[in-house]
Amino acid sequence: MRRNIAFVRQKRKELLCLISLFFILIGATMETNTISKNGTNSKSQMNKGNILTSLMIFLICWLSFTEIDAQIIGTVNPNNASSSVSYNLGGRGHQSLPNARYDCQEDGIVIVEIRVDRDGRVTQADPGRPGSTSIVECLTRAAREAALATRFNPDPNAPAIQLGTITYNFILR
Repeated sequence: MRRNIAFVRQKRKELLCLISLFFILIGATMETNTISKNGTNSKSQMNKGNILTSLMIFLICWLSFTEIDAQIIGTVNPNNASSSVSYNLGGRGHQSLPNARYDCQEDGIVIVEIRVDRDGRVTQADPGRPGSTSIVECLTRAAREAALATRFNPDPNAPAIQLGTITYNFILR
């Protein structure tokens, strides 16, 4: 929900910048009629310096809104959000334990109950187990996907299906 509100705010600000650019360009190209002291009518047009100044004001407006919105929306970018991972699988080691990548402005802990076969593949992942502090769909989906991508060391002596947990701590920066 926060992402959608921030997105709408960004688009609204971009629209305001575009409208201001439109009026700046209209003003820059309009001819003005002036009557001098001696009563003669003269036409003048905005000079190139004023047009460039107007465009610079527009660019500053655009960039400042983009920077502000990057601070609001930046946490939705997976590169600006992080997660830490830990697991418990009866002492069994891992080959691959990926961090969860997510694209929402949320944080919290999601505990995923996993079932692992003898080959080390996660065959089932159920997020939102007791101890989780968040059940936000974006985080639970990311945790489930990361859990299913995890690979543990093969163990021919392990049960056919071994139960364990992976804990994802989602952190906003």
